[in-house]
Amino acid sequence: MNNSIFYRVRCFVKNFFRGIKYRRQRARRGYSDRDLWDINYYLAEIIPPMMRHLKENGSGTPTRLKSREEWEEILEDIAHGFDKYIEKDEDPKEALRLLSEYFGCFWS
Repeated sequence: MNNSIFYRVRCFVKNFFRGIKYRRQRARRGYSDRDLWDINYYLAEIIPPMMRHLKENGSGTPTRLKSREEWEEILEDIAHGFDKYIEKDEDPKEALRLLSEYFGCFWS
């Protein structure tokens, strides 16, 4: 029983300091060593909130689109596709296609 408690405390301390290290790395270079372990998942996690932020707060719309509503729908389609990828429900092929097609248009 004592070994179990010691092990838990040791793991907690180790993970605590790793968390600090990873936060410092993200602040300094924008990503951490931990993010590199599974880059696709890391990107799939951050893309949906970024797309939704643009949808809610962005002021621009690509000139080739007819309306702001059309742009908001595209942003939501990208976000939803990556949400589904994270949930392991489906492949984000359509979201990746849209991300690629509008890659130069993601600005606020």
